[in-house]
Amino acid sequence: MEEEKKEQKNTNKQKTKNDNFIEAWENAFNGIIYAVTTQGNIKKQLLIAEASKGSKKYRYLSEYLSNSNQKSVTLSFSEIENILQFELPDSARNHRPFWANTTTHSIALSWLSVGYETVSVNMDKQIVVFEKTE
Repeated sequence: MEEEKKEQKNTNKQKTKNDNFIEAWENAFNGIIYAVTTQGNIKKQLLIAEASKGSKKYRYLSEYLSNSNQKSVTLSFSEIENILQFELPDSARNHRPFWANTTTHSIALSWLSVGYETVSVNMDKQIVVFEKTE
């Protein structure tokens, strides 16, 4: 009987050690994921902030979106041209990637810098939907 109690106690100790080990690894893994995600978000925000300082070409679109105070803003390509006061390049009408949420294109920075992203682009109807991300 005494021997069984000792064996059970040792088994419980080993189980506790294993549980603690697994929990420690889970916490470490979750911490790494959080750090990488946070670092990526911070890097994106820094790129947007830095790049948006230099480009004034699309500032009227930035101002329009910022002043709209709307969660979602739907604009036709023509309306965007009226806001910008110049014609969009042919690629805006011919290539969907023109409207991508990327920090490498100055037009994308015009909406990203004020907290919007493109969520829908209808190339046939020439309509873009911007949605507030913050």
